[in-house]
Amino acid sequence: MDLEHHRRLVAARPAIGGGLPSCTRTQTFGGAGSLGTPKTANETCFAYTLSSIPVAFEDLSQAPDASGVLVTGWDSSLSTVTLPVPFKYFGVDAGTLVMSPNGWLSTRPGETSTSQTNKTAPGSTAPIGAIAPFYDDLRYNADAGYVLSQGFVGRRGGDHFTVQWHRAALTAAIYAELDFEAKLFDNGVIEFHYGTMNDFGAGLANGSSATIWIEMPDGGGALPISINQPSISPNTAYRFTPKP
Repeated sequence: MDLEHHRRLVAARPAIGGGLPSCTRTQTFGGAGSLGTPKTANETCFAYTLSSIPVAFEDLSQAPDASGVLVTGWDSSLSTVTLPVPFKYFGVDAGTLVMSPNGWLSTRPGETSTSQTNKTAPGSTAPIGAIAPFYDDLRYNADAGYVLSQGFVGRRGGDHFTVQWHRAALTAAIYAELDFEAKLFDNGVIEFHYGTMNDFGAGLANGSSATIWIEMPDGGGALPISINQPSISPNTAYRFTPKP
């Protein structure tokens, strides 16, 4: 599949899940201005749109001003990060983030889920409302150990926070090296960027057992890049843009 075709498919990816908010259709066609989008995906009522973008991976592992998190307990502990500048998620200011070692973030205070099984449908199962660049059963890299397999958080460019999972591995591929991150912009834009994604032939670094999406804070729906599909390649990126 060529890159342009892939971008068109990603741009048309529908939101999933019941309970999506109702909305008024606005896209029209034809001289009479009929509502609809013939031969293309229907206009979505989800609060964000999804597109592929050029990658701009920000490696925080050597940045002196970045905070290291997930130093120990990759399978059992969550890290809470206080944001000096609030980040808007579905239009609501979030002052803290919960970072999971299993590749997702939450803006819900008190989120405690340590489930090692990726969530495949939106709903009331925790974590609810996850920002998930690579939600899978992750662990520290068996070669790098706790010291070098870490998470990092840092303010970048004066307008966003970057949250990076550095040299993560998978329970099913303990020597994998996964570097991926979420960029959370002050205006509510969310970007997922993927750097090195290498599992040395295990066939999992491409997302084939991962959930990659953003979910509504109440679990009412989600906008996926993919769910248990081999959709992720190294040096790629995606953007979720809030609708006006």
